[in-house]
Amino acid sequence: MSSQKISLYKALCVVFFVWAIITTALACKYYMDVQSLNQKVYYLEQKCNSLQSSLNEVYKKLITVNLAIDYGNGTQVWYNGTLLPKGSTLFVATAVVAKSVKYKLGAYGVYITSINGVSEKIIKPGKEGYSWIWYYYDPVAKKWKWGPTAADKYVLKDGEIVMWKYTHWKY
Repeated sequence: MSSQKISLYKALCVVFFVWAIITTALACKYYMDVQSLNQKVYYLEQKCNSLQSSLNEVYKKLITVNLAIDYGNGTQVWYNGTLLPKGSTLFVATAVVAKSVKYKLGAYGVYITSINGVSEKIIKPGKEGYSWIWYYYDPVAKKWKWGPTAADKYVLKDGEIVMWKYTHWKY
């Protein structure tokens, strides 16, 4: 073998040796990075599972209701999927979704006189006026029914559908 071929062979061996060291070092670095990321993913999965469990515990203490406010002029605003603590009354739900609620406390409970600036209007006392009346949707009868009690006495159920309606009445 000529000395040129031996020199070329030595040079190639050095290049391959350097290449092998560099690629091995890079492979080790990437392996360590992947291991570190795997640990972080595992940690985050554990955290996520813990948060999911906590969230499930919170949801067990909540109900979801659909509440509408019908202003009597064709405007009807729905607050679907409103989350409330179990045991919440219609009065609480109304206060949560409305910008303003005015009421009187009477012998039977809270009497709503105004929602979002739309106030009760008595034209002839005891004979005619406009007032806020609430209804609940009866899924069995498939129709709206008058609320049976004052808003602060009515405890909402999960999935319930209720509506405040600004209603003209006349006797």
